[in-house]
Amino acid sequence: MDPNDETIDLAEAASYLNVSEHYVQLQIDQGLIVARREDSGLQVVLSSIESFRKHSDQKRQVAVDELTRGGQELGLWT
Repeated sequence: MDPNDETIDLAEAASYLNVSEHYVQLQIDQGLIVARREDSGLQVVLSSIESFRKHSDQKRQVAVDELTRGGQELGLWT
């Protein structure tokens, strides 16, 4: 992790992702989001948040596409 990476605090990261601080902390603990401890508290690397959000959006779109395809195959909608 580059010490010059732009960071935001945990609350800002949660707001950016529209999730709880607890959820962000869990993602940090799992290594999915990069953060570091500083005197001011936990600082989350902004580029890591952006990557996490992009990956989450892609997974969500795949799920929506699969549901749409399944609904079409069942004749629920066209």
